[in-house]
Amino acid sequence: MTITLKPEWQKYVEEQVRSGRFASAEDVLSAALYRLQQDDKAGDFGPGELDALLAVGKAQLDRGEGHSMEEVQEHFRKRAADASARPGGTK
Repeated sequence: MTITLKPEWQKYVEEQVRSGRFASAEDVLSAALYRLQQDDKAGDFGPGELDALLAVGKAQLDRGEGHSMEEVQEHFRKRAADASARPGGTK
């Protein structure tokens, strides 16, 4: 497959490779397509479904069932530490 990019996109891709962030133009485009695919999946809500989920979350927060950012960060720090302590875990 051959793809022709607008000059500004071609320049952006080349800058990404030159910066070392990506090894090749193909890697830049693969990352972009992956992101597009993830965005499509994340936005796959039926009519009114997202509003209903947001209402549930707001009600939980109104009842005091939320967590502070510090609590969330500590939770994930502990999970990361636990995972790295297991055999085969990474640090």
